[in-house]
Amino acid sequence: MAKVRVEWARLGALNSGAGAAVNQPLQLIGAASVISVGPAATALAAPSLTAGGAGLEASAFARICVLAGAVQVAWGDAPAASETAGWRVEAGGFVLAPVTPGQAISLIEAADPPSAGRTAPMQAIAAARSGTIVAGGTAQDLMAANPDRNGWLIQNQSTADLYVRSKGAAGTALAAADGSSLLIPPGGYYEPPKITPHALSIFGPTTGQAFFAEEW
Repeated sequence: MAKVRVEWARLGALNSGAGAAVNQPLQLIGAASVISVGPAATALAAPSLTAGGAGLEASAFARICVLAGAVQVAWGDAPAASETAGWRVEAGGFVLAPVTPGQAISLIEAADPPSAGRTAPMQAIAAARSGTIVAGGTAQDLMAANPDRNGWLIQNQSTADLYVRSKGAAGTALAAADGSSLLIPPGGYYEPPKITPHALSIFGPTTGQAFFAEEW
């Protein structure tokens, strides 16, 4: 159920030495009401108003504020609000509808936005990059360059050190057992805090060293 607050008022002109401001609230008509609006249309009759002013002569204005949910609002001689007829107002919004005596306001609960607008964000699916050292003492590719990379990780599952290095834009700097490569000791795990799109290479001194790796 949607919830709305309805206030009736008369609008008119306020004159001052600087000029006139029209369609200003001059008079509140009765007390405001808070009502629930469901899937069946709700009708509200306009109050009688004998005194006119600037704006629409002898008209009352309904200020309809939506407190919760969403509603469709129609007004006039025989209004019939529906999903395709009326002004849609979301929670926190309002509409100011002019009606003369004998006319009415029609409200109906509006459907929620399409479910596609509320779906959870797409989650990246990890791609396996696990493997072994093909030839001990020779660097090999770990991951190709990927401009859409969101993250990666690796764990050394062997009994000897492994080394990982970003090749960089030129693609010439390969992993090696030196201070320019990331050392991952046996059983060590690494997930970088900052992601780059460059290719990655891996180096191990012994053929067959196993490692677990993923990219997403």
